[in-house]
Amino acid sequence: MWLPFGFWDVGDELVARVWADDSDPDLDVGFATAHQAGASGPLETMTGANRLGANGPFARSVTATGYPDGSAVCSTTTSKQDTFQLRVDCSGFATGTSGGPFVADADPHTQLGTVVGVVGGFETGGDTDDVSYSSYFDGDVIALYRQATSRP
Repeated sequence: MWLPFGFWDVGDELVARVWADDSDPDLDVGFATAHQAGASGPLETMTGANRLGANGPFARSVTATGYPDGSAVCSTTTSKQDTFQLRVDCSGFATGTSGGPFVADADPHTQLGTVVGVVGGFETGGDTDDVSYSSYFDGDVIALYRQATSRP
């Protein structure tokens, strides 16, 4: 199988301590880095990358994508869940879509935008296939991202 950017090793996984210790749904977020021996730069310099957004409005237009197969895609507007979480109402987001991004302000040509949430958080992402949640991305999420990306 031909891979245009070769094989990349995933490592340096990092989750918030309160998630690891207590499954705190407000910090149900994690980061991982990718490495390739001999690579001339980070993977995103070759492929492009979404930005990480934080402290944005609770109500905003996003495209939500459910992984692992990407077949669950929905354009919708997020709203605030009572538990300080983002909520999206999209059908077809079954078990296994955790970690799928909520992307705002995507460029129509590249489809790259700003990740403002990921399926997870309240009710482990949602207890029905039609409603999903995300931890609200705030300063704690940015701090975790900076910690993950500052590792050697």
